[in-house]
Amino acid sequence: MDIHVPKPKYGDFKAVTGQTGVTIYMMKPEGGADLQLSTELLSRANLRLYTYQEILPILMKDKSLLDELKGETFYLAGTGLRSAEDICTVDDKGELAEIRKVYIPHNLRVQTWAGEKPLFLDVVPDELLAAFAARFNLNAQEEPFLKYSVVLGTPLISETVKPGPATESLLSDVEEQEEHLVEGDISNHNLMRRVIDV
Repeated sequence: MDIHVPKPKYGDFKAVTGQTGVTIYMMKPEGGADLQLSTELLSRANLRLYTYQEILPILMKDKSLLDELKGETFYLAGTGLRSAEDICTVDDKGELAEIRKVYIPHNLRVQTWAGEKPLFLDVVPDELLAAFAARFNLNAQEEPFLKYSVVLGTPLISETVKPGPATESLLSDVEEQEEHLVEGDISNHNLMRRVIDV
């Protein structure tokens, strides 16, 4: 006799499955969500916050999921960030790593903002990418009461395959997609942050 095990229910979170087979769960609460509300919403739906080691390789590898989150900001698990490099990439374990090549595409770059506060991630939209040095802003400098437009989570128990290493060989189309973009630096990361005023 077959035993039916019901799948977990993820509340009002939208499931988005990318081209790599990875599924992320996202919600856009009316009025945004601070860190406390984000974790509460996720907990009720059997979900949890991503770590940056988990989400950065996913978004670097999966263009469809990256497109879904361009222009969005969301909290991550963890507090505090130390980085020797302002602009870096990630290794095959998702850890921040020094850029060793003369040129690396924007979609593989992470701008870090070291600090002791809760972590959040900005995903820079295409229209602002020319002004930024990286696709991602990983920040630990702001207070947890700031409200961001998206709550992003993953199941408490993994149910999806993991993408492979976020290397240029796995993103062979990245340079082609970015040919029209002008490389540049940014002095004020607040230009693109999706903060919703209380």
